Amino acid sequence: LSHMGEITVAGPQAVDLLDFALVGNIGSVNEGRARYTMICREDGGILDDLIVYRTAADTYLVVANASNAQTVLDALRERAAGFDAEVRD
Repeated sequence: LSHMGEITVAGPQAVDLLDFALVGNIGSVNEGRARYTMICREDGGILDDLIVYRTAADTYLVVANASNAQTVLDALRERAAGFDAEVRD
């Protein structure tokens, strides 16, 4: 995945953050499984398409296109306010 951006979202409210920040229901993804989804701008336009892997009960790997990885990271960190979850690259 060297040509992709990898972002980890972890913590007790990681799933709540991802359900808030992304399109679709990430909470229904079982451990070891993945879901294709998107992250949108405030106006509804698409920032990037993503694959989100649930690697553990409270840990997710968000895979973004390399050219948009920083934009996705910044958007997730901004949307993480108020959630008990850590967003790191």
